[in-house]
Amino acid sequence: MWHCVSDNFDVIAIVKSIIELATSGRCDLPDSIELLQKKLDEVIGQKRFLLVLDDVWNEEKRMWEDELRLLLCSVGGPGSVIVVTCRSKQVASIMCTIKTHELTFLTGEDSWELFLDKA
Repeated sequence: MWHCVSDNFDVIAIVKSIIELATSGRCDLPDSIELLQKKLDEVIGQKRFLLVLDDVWNEEKRMWEDELRLLLCSVGGPGSVIVVTCRSKQVASIMCTIKTHELTFLTGEDSWELFLDKA
C-alpha cells in the first residue's frame, strides 16, 4: 500500500486511505478514530502488509506518537513493514525509524544518463 503524505499529515485521511487501499473500495466512515481503528482491524487484522508513507514533512512528534503509530502498530502480522520517505532527518527521528537510508543526489552526468536511458 502506498500513501503520499506530503505536508498534509492528517491522521484521519491517512487511515481512510489505507483502508481504501486494503479494500480497493471507498471508505465512507465518519471521521472517528474509534470507527476507523475497528475497520482497520477488520480489513488488515493479522495479515502481513507493506505500507509506504511517502514524502512525510510534518515534524510534530505528537501526531505520530499519540495517533498514527498507535493505529498502525496495532494491526498486521509478523513481517509487516512501514516504510517512510522524508526529506528531513528530524522527521525520520520522530517516526522512530529502525534503519535510515540517506540517498545522495545524482551528479549532472548520472542524471543525464538516467534521462537518456528512460526517456
